[in-house]
Amino acid sequence: MENKAYESDLMRAHSALKRNGVIIYPTDTIWGIGCDATLDLPVERIFQMKNRPSSMSMIVLVADWAMASQYADPVPAYLQEEIEASPRAVTLVVSGAKGLAPALVAPDGSIGLRIPRDPFCQDLLARLGRPLVSTSANLSGVPFGGSYADIAPVLLQGADYVVEWRQEERVISAPSRVLKLNPDGSMHIIRD
Repeated sequence: MENKAYESDLMRAHSALKRNGVIIYPTDTIWGIGCDATLDLPVERIFQMKNRPSSMSMIVLVADWAMASQYADPVPAYLQEEIEASPRAVTLVVSGAKGLAPALVAPDGSIGLRIPRDPFCQDLLARLGRPLVSTSANLSGVPFGGSYADIAPVLLQGADYVVEWRQEERVISAPSRVLKLNPDGSMHIIRD
């Protein structure tokens, strides 16, 4: 029964994304608002829903390192291994963003990418075949606890689909650690 509900939820979320919609969904860190990261209109809609300045970039989820290299400069193998071994989710800001909605790309041409460990996100990315926007499901400037229960009703009402899986969980989650890969190969911490 649970597998059937999971599959149905996955199918409805995927259908909303294919119709250029915006979804609210659980990730491996906190609940997020997302859309197909290659499409301008849904990305702009997320900025509007959150009252978020367009100068603030959003994270993009990718299925794996191969997908990451389709949308940004390749990540060195040693760094891939380090990120995979990390006990905490890591978002890596890399240069050479390409094929993504322009509003997602920082002025320096960089983009924050993360490979989620959450099975729902992985399954959704596999079905979509494209990267997925992942920004916290809160209004800009308002602290967010990370659980479904913390999401503002105005955001839930503005989404085309709200994923049902894991809504009952009440967890204190933390956003991902954010590291930036500099052109010289060095790293610096943006958010620890």
